[in-house]
Amino acid sequence: MKKPVLVFLFLSSSFVAKCQVLHLQEKTSSVSFTIRNFGLNVEGSFSRPEGTIVYDPTNPIASSFVLKIASNTIDTGIGLRDQHLKGDEYLDALHYPFLKFVSAGVSKTDSADSYTVTGYLTIKDTTKKVEIPVLVMSFTSRYTFQGHFTINRRDFGVGRNSLSLADEVLVRFEIVTTPPL
Repeated sequence: MKKPVLVFLFLSSSFVAKCQVLHLQEKTSSVSFTIRNFGLNVEGSFSRPEGTIVYDPTNPIASSFVLKIASNTIDTGIGLRDQHLKGDEYLDALHYPFLKFVSAGVSKTDSADSYTVTGYLTIKDTTKKVEIPVLVMSFTSRYTFQGHFTINRRDFGVGRNSLSLADEVLVRFEIVTTPPL
Protein backbone atom coordinates (compact mmCIF):
# COMPACT_ATOMS: atom_id res chain seq x y z
CA MET A 1 0.00 0.00 0.00
CA LYS A 2 2.84 2.41 0.77
CA LYS A 3 4.47 1.91 -2.63
CA PRO A 4 1.49 3.18 -4.75
CA VAL A 5 1.03 6.13 -2.41
CA LEU A 6 4.72 7.07 -2.71
CA VAL A 7 4.56 6.75 -6.52
CA PHE A 8 1.46 8.99 -6.59
CA LEU A 9 3.12 11.58 -4.35
CA PHE A 10 6.26 11.56 -6.49
CA LEU A 11 4.31 11.96 -9.73
CA SER A 12 2.09 14.73 -8.38
CA SER A 13 5.05 16.61 -6.89
CA SER A 14 6.93 16.43 -10.21
CA PHE A 15 3.83 17.79 -12.01
CA VAL A 16 3.55 20.66 -9.54
CA ALA A 17 7.28 21.37 -9.84
CA LYS A 18 6.96 21.86 -13.63
CA CYS A 19 3.79 23.95 -13.48
CA GLN A 20 4.13 27.62 -12.80
CA VAL A 21 1.49 29.66 -11.02
CA LEU A 22 1.31 32.95 -12.91
CA HIS A 23 -0.58 36.05 -11.82
CA LEU A 24 -1.85 38.75 -14.15
CA GLN A 25 -0.21 42.14 -14.34
CA GLU A 26 -3.40 44.18 -14.06
CA LYS A 27 -1.89 47.38 -15.46
CA THR A 28 -0.44 45.85 -18.63
CA SER A 29 -3.08 43.19 -19.33
CA SER A 30 -6.02 44.24 -21.45
CA VAL A 31 -9.47 43.08 -22.47
CA SER A 32 -11.24 45.03 -25.18
CA PHE A 33 -14.23 44.59 -27.45
CA THR A 34 -15.78 45.81 -30.69
CA ILE A 35 -19.49 45.87 -31.52
CA ARG A 36 -21.34 47.50 -34.41
CA ASN A 37 -23.85 50.20 -33.46
CA PHE A 38 -25.76 52.09 -36.15
CA GLY A 39 -23.40 50.53 -38.70
CA LEU A 40 -20.23 51.84 -37.02
CA ASN A 41 -17.68 49.95 -34.94
CA VAL A 42 -17.80 50.92 -31.28
CA GLU A 43 -14.67 50.11 -29.30
CA GLY A 44 -14.54 49.54 -25.58
CA SER A 45 -12.46 47.96 -22.86
CA PHE A 46 -12.49 46.65 -19.31
CA SER A 47 -9.89 47.63 -16.73
CA ARG A 48 -7.83 45.51 -14.38
CA PRO A 49 -8.46 41.89 -15.36
CA GLU A 50 -7.62 39.53 -12.49
CA GLY A 51 -6.84 35.86 -12.27
CA THR A 52 -4.42 33.01 -12.02
CA ILE A 53 -2.89 30.86 -14.72
CA VAL A 54 -1.29 27.52 -13.97
CA TYR A 55 1.08 27.01 -16.88
CA ASP A 56 3.46 24.18 -17.70
CA PRO A 57 5.74 25.25 -20.58
CA THR A 58 6.82 21.64 -21.16
CA ASN A 59 3.21 20.44 -21.34
CA PRO A 60 0.93 23.42 -22.12
CA ILE A 61 -2.17 21.25 -22.52
CA ALA A 62 -2.02 20.63 -18.74
CA SER A 63 -2.50 24.37 -18.10
CA SER A 64 -5.53 26.05 -16.54
CA PHE A 65 -6.93 29.58 -16.53
CA VAL A 66 -9.22 31.40 -14.10
CA LEU A 67 -9.91 35.01 -15.10
CA LYS A 68 -12.37 37.67 -14.02
CA ILE A 69 -13.11 41.27 -14.91
CA ALA A 70 -15.11 43.77 -12.89
CA SER A 71 -18.17 44.61 -15.01
CA ASN A 72 -18.27 48.18 -13.70
CA THR A 73 -14.88 48.93 -15.34
CA ILE A 74 -16.40 49.03 -18.84
CA ASP A 75 -15.12 52.04 -20.78
CA THR A 76 -16.30 53.08 -24.25
CA GLY A 77 -15.04 56.63 -23.96
CA ILE A 78 -18.54 58.01 -23.40
CA GLY A 79 -19.55 58.21 -19.73
CA LEU A 80 -23.33 58.23 -20.29
CA ARG A 81 -23.10 55.14 -22.52
CA ASP A 82 -20.89 53.39 -19.95
CA GLN A 83 -23.47 54.08 -17.20
CA HIS A 84 -26.20 52.69 -19.47
CA LEU A 85 -24.14 49.54 -20.17
CA LYS A 86 -23.58 49.01 -16.42
CA GLY A 87 -27.37 49.04 -15.90
CA ASP A 88 -29.63 46.03 -15.50
CA GLU A 89 -30.57 45.75 -19.20
CA TYR A 90 -26.93 45.17 -20.16
CA LEU A 91 -24.23 44.09 -17.66
CA ASP A 92 -26.21 44.72 -14.45
CA ALA A 93 -22.96 45.51 -12.63
CA LEU A 94 -24.77 46.01 -9.33
CA HIS A 95 -26.00 42.39 -9.19
CA TYR A 96 -23.27 40.76 -11.30
CA PRO A 97 -19.99 42.46 -10.41
CA PHE A 98 -17.75 40.16 -12.48
CA LEU A 99 -17.50 38.56 -15.89
CA LYS A 100 -15.68 35.23 -15.40
CA PHE A 101 -13.84 32.63 -17.45
CA VAL A 102 -12.76 29.23 -16.13
CA SER A 103 -10.92 26.86 -18.46
CA ALA A 104 -11.90 23.21 -18.86
CA GLY A 105 -9.15 22.11 -21.23
CA VAL A 106 -6.34 23.14 -23.55
CA SER A 107 -5.50 21.60 -26.93
CA LYS A 108 -2.64 22.23 -29.36
CA THR A 109 -3.30 23.74 -32.79
CA ASP A 110 -1.22 23.40 -35.96
CA SER A 111 0.59 26.70 -35.39
CA ALA A 112 3.62 27.04 -33.14
CA ASP A 113 2.81 28.31 -29.65
CA SER A 114 -0.93 28.36 -30.44
CA TYR A 115 -3.59 26.55 -28.47
CA THR A 116 -7.33 26.34 -28.15
CA VAL A 117 -8.54 26.95 -24.62
CA THR A 118 -12.00 25.55 -23.95
CA GLY A 119 -13.86 26.82 -20.95
CA TYR A 120 -16.90 28.46 -19.45
CA LEU A 121 -17.65 32.16 -19.78
CA THR A 122 -20.12 33.63 -17.30
CA ILE A 123 -21.78 36.97 -17.92
CA LYS A 124 -24.60 37.96 -15.58
CA ASP A 125 -26.34 34.69 -14.62
CA THR A 126 -25.54 32.83 -17.86
CA THR A 127 -22.64 30.46 -18.39
CA LYS A 128 -21.73 29.23 -21.87
CA LYS A 129 -18.98 27.00 -23.19
CA VAL A 130 -16.52 28.86 -25.45
CA GLU A 131 -13.43 27.93 -27.43
CA ILE A 132 -10.72 30.57 -27.53
CA PRO A 133 -7.63 30.50 -29.76
CA VAL A 134 -4.63 31.60 -27.69
CA LEU A 135 -1.08 32.48 -28.71
CA VAL A 136 1.50 32.03 -25.93
CA MET A 137 4.64 34.16 -25.98
CA SER A 138 7.48 33.57 -23.58
CA PHE A 139 9.70 36.35 -22.30
CA THR A 140 12.59 35.89 -19.88
CA SER A 141 10.57 35.50 -16.66
CA ARG A 142 6.97 36.02 -17.78
CA TYR A 143 4.41 34.98 -20.37
CA THR A 144 1.90 36.80 -22.53
CA PHE A 145 -1.33 35.14 -23.70
CA GLN A 146 -3.09 36.79 -26.67
CA GLY A 147 -6.26 35.98 -28.52
CA HIS A 148 -9.71 36.94 -29.66
CA PHE A 149 -13.12 35.34 -29.94
CA THR A 150 -16.69 36.29 -30.78
CA ILE A 151 -19.78 35.92 -28.62
CA ASN A 152 -23.44 36.71 -29.11
CA ARG A 153 -24.34 39.26 -26.43
CA ARG A 154 -27.97 38.12 -26.37
CA ASP A 155 -26.90 34.56 -25.47
CA PHE A 156 -25.77 36.10 -22.16
CA GLY A 157 -28.83 38.31 -21.62
CA VAL A 158 -26.91 41.50 -22.47
CA GLY A 159 -29.42 43.86 -24.07
CA ARG A 160 -32.43 43.05 -26.19
CA ASN A 161 -33.08 42.57 -29.87
CA SER A 162 -32.06 45.78 -31.61
CA LEU A 163 -32.14 47.16 -35.13
CA SER A 164 -29.15 49.40 -34.40
CA LEU A 165 -26.94 47.27 -32.12
CA ALA A 166 -25.33 44.10 -33.47
CA ASP A 167 -25.58 40.85 -31.55
CA GLU A 168 -22.00 39.74 -32.26
CA VAL A 169 -19.24 41.12 -30.04
CA LEU A 170 -15.55 40.64 -30.86
CA VAL A 171 -13.51 40.25 -27.66
CA ARG A 172 -9.71 40.71 -27.72
CA PHE A 173 -7.28 40.11 -24.89
CA GLU A 174 -3.63 40.31 -23.99
CA ILE A 175 -2.85 38.81 -20.62
CA VAL A 176 0.62 39.65 -19.30
CA THR A 177 1.81 37.68 -16.29
CA THR A 178 4.18 38.40 -13.46
CA PRO A 179 7.15 36.06 -12.94
CA PRO A 180 6.22 32.76 -11.26
CA LEU A 181 6.25 32.62 -7.48
